[in-house]
Amino acid sequence: MEVAAVPEPGSLALMGLASLFGAAGSIRRRRRSDG
Repeated sequence: MEVAAVPEPGSLALMGLASLFGAAGSIRRRRRSDG
């Protein structure tokens, strides 16, 4: 992946939200699997 010298704030926000949602989803799945 090529990283731009100055990333756009919009792209950073989207990536941040995606990472947060992914982490939350994984945690919820783990908790459910654990019971």
